[in-house]
Amino acid sequence: MNKMAKGALATGVGVALLLGGGGTLAIWNDSANATTGSIVAGNLDLESGAAVWKKSDGTVIPNISNYKVVPGEVLKFEQPLTIELSGDQLKATLAPDFGATSNGFSSQLSYDYKITQAGTELKGRDLTSANSGAALVTATVTFNKAAGNDTRKAAQDLSKITYKLDQVIR
Repeated sequence: MNKMAKGALATGVGVALLLGGGGTLAIWNDSANATTGSIVAGNLDLESGAAVWKKSDGTVIPNISNYKVVPGEVLKFEQPLTIELSGDQLKATLAPDFGATSNGFSSQLSYDYKITQAGTELKGRDLTSANSGAALVTATVTFNKAAGNDTRKAAQDLSKITYKLDQVIR
């Protein structure tokens, strides 16, 4: 076989392999852009206003840092919150965190709270964008009436009470 016949045979075999599944020999092709738009992330935000402390009889305590509490006393506070939840599927929970107050005589204090919005209790509920807006925390701090002498003149920092607005992921 001459060189020309061998070259033609090799070319033919190569073309046959390309057309027969060893690869593709596509000359035409096309593409199109997806027209899906864009997505925007939602938001979860919480802001707190100034707390108002009161004695159990409802009298406002002008400066809680100067108030001298005694065993058996119950103090109340109210604090406005502003909740922002934006997201079509966003759910969140809201609760105070009293853990940062574990100093001074914290073992002799107990806490109870309510968080309401337009008269509806939010405690223990999954919140959605419908809950965006103003809310109010009302809480009580009770000083154990059986507290011992080791609590005399002790200081308890309550300024570290925080609120946690946490996304619920299920």
